[in-house]
Amino acid sequence: MNEHLLSLLQQQLLVLGKQVEHLQYSRNRAVSPIQIESPEMLECCEAMTARFARLQDSFPPAFRTLALLELENNKAENMLDLLLLMEKYRILSSVEKWKNMRELRNSITHEYWQESDALCALLQQVRDDAQVLFNTLNTLEDYVQKRGWSSEKNG
Repeated sequence: MNEHLLSLLQQQLLVLGKQVEHLQYSRNRAVSPIQIESPEMLECCEAMTARFARLQDSFPPAFRTLALLELENNKAENMLDLLLLMEKYRILSSVEKWKNMRELRNSITHEYWQESDALCALLQQVRDDAQVLFNTLNTLEDYVQKRGWSSEKNG
């Protein structure tokens, strides 16, 4: 077993955990249904979307490390292959859902930030889909623990 990869995966899980905490904070402040009625709510929603995007971007490096540990990196040469591998391991419930969240992330960055029904709908979807990211981290951590790869601190 490659101790360097195990250490790297543990570091990645810690970073993901912190990012989840930050996104949960912003998500909890963005009360559903989302209405942008104040500069404070706009700021909260901007933080939520930025944290959503950052968290989503932080998963693939951990997925790649996991693929290396499973000696299946050759099956994860591109992002789609990597996501399919994570679906095979049941870390992702659906590659299609992950791709849809990626499209949502891209849509929100191009939306003009003023009160509109379209913007509020996108923000509501980000708020709802954040739970998928939280669940992904939980599933990833469970997988690592079942494989016996968790540190004493985590399990």
